[in-house]
Amino acid sequence: MSLEERASPTNAADFHAEVDDVFERIASRYDLLCDLFSFGIHWSWKRRVATLIASEPWTDLHDAATGTGDVILRVARQGRLQAHQKIVASDMSSRMLALARKRATSIGAPVEFKMLDAHAMPSVPGESVDLYSMSLGLKICERQQVLREAERIYYDPAAIRAELARLEEQLEAGEITEEEFDRQEDELLDRLETAMRTSATGDGTAPR
Repeated sequence: MSLEERASPTNAADFHAEVDDVFERIASRYDLLCDLFSFGIHWSWKRRVATLIASEPWTDLHDAATGTGDVILRVARQGRLQAHQKIVASDMSSRMLALARKRATSIGAPVEFKMLDAHAMPSVPGESVDLYSMSLGLKICERQQVLREAERIYYDPAAIRAELARLEEQLEAGEITEEEFDRQEDELLDRLETAMRTSATGDGTAPR
């Protein structure tokens, strides 16, 4: 079952950014409002989400609807980031991003910030991130649309390796021919190479 099939098709908060720039208006008070509305509980689950992200093996992380950057900056502050790991945090609110960028600068966090709408991010190449995260944004988005876009930009190296292993088993069992094995293996390796090259450069061009 895909992410889209598991998700509720509705916008839980009935929020539509194209007619309401609420986050531009409340950016400076956003964290205080989260405290009030959740009775402070949001800090606990943000710590848990950040710990989970930091414990996962990934190379390219995209945190969508990042807001003021709480979750992603907690990941950076844990001090587990490796030299090869890249973080992109995006949001559709310029003021929220400005606050997140200021916080990141104050702690020297290696995060790239981009103004993007999680419903459609055409500037982000397909199969270019191996970890995707979103927190409170899931409550106020069109979930199926957002998750379709998440699946478009996501790739799983482990899944591709598993498919390669399955192909080898089919070849050994005589279920496919050498020619069919070579064809499917080339397709899978091309997918993995393209994803890794795209994530390395951000635009699908070969690294220099």
